[in-house]
Order: sequence, then structure tokens, then C-alpha cells
Amino acid sequence: MAESIFIHFATATWDDLAPWLDQRAVRSGDRLWHYPASDYTLLLYEYPDLQAEHEPEDLERLRARLGRLPSLSLCLELRRSRGDQACDAAAALAADLLRAFPGLADDDTGGGEYWSLADLEADVQGAGGRFLDCYRVSQ
Repeated sequence: MAESIFIHFATATWDDLAPWLDQRAVRSGDRLWHYPASDYTLLLYEYPDLQAEHEPEDLERLRARLGRLPSLSLCLELRRSRGDQACDAAAALAADLLRAFPGLADDDTGGGEYWSLADLEADVQGAGGRFLDCYRVSQ
């Protein structure tokens, strides 16, 4: 079983993002990576279906937080067999991505919360808990 989170980028392009990911993860196909390189816990891939799969009010909430609709979205799929190790890897990678490229993280808790880099670094508690709490085994 896998769970997915998303990183929505404000202005990044694939020409920006792909080389960055190539330095940190193992490319497994076109816009597909395994992270980390050894004993991967995350599968990273393009998420092109944002507008088709999200309700208009969710898109509007994202637009309001990000200042626009995302230039692109990256899915980080957690290997649930890795438990909290996958959550830790996803949290670290999400923060690294947001340090490199402006955007927001979305742990898909259903509460419509989007997490900025400042939120992640401050370990902010939202309505549904902290970032990725919804997937953690131990809390």
C-alpha cells in the first residue's frame, strides 16, 4: 500500500527540477525517480492531473496560498512498508525541494492544508496535526 503527497511549485519547470532530482535520486524513467538512491522509500513522479482530480474550491484555495496555480506538481509516493522511515524521507525531501524552488507541500489530509517551507521548518500543527502525521505509525 502506498500514500501520496504532492509538492506544488510556483514557478519551477521540468528543466529546473529534473537536474536537481537527478543529483539526489535514481532516475527510473521519464519524470520518474526512486529516492533515496539506496533502499528507496519514495517514488517521485510528475502529477499532471491536478485540475482534473481536484474540486474547484480546492484549486482556488491552492491558488490563493500559492499566488497562482502551480507551474508543475510532483508526487512523492511513500512506500508504506517503510513506515515512519518513508515519512521522514518525504518530510526531508519536501523541505529540500521547497528550499530550492518556491512552492507548497500537500500531504493530502483532506483538510485543504498546504504547507510552506516556513511551516515545515517550524513544525507547525494544523487542523489535522503536523505535516505527514496522518501517515505516521508512531506519533
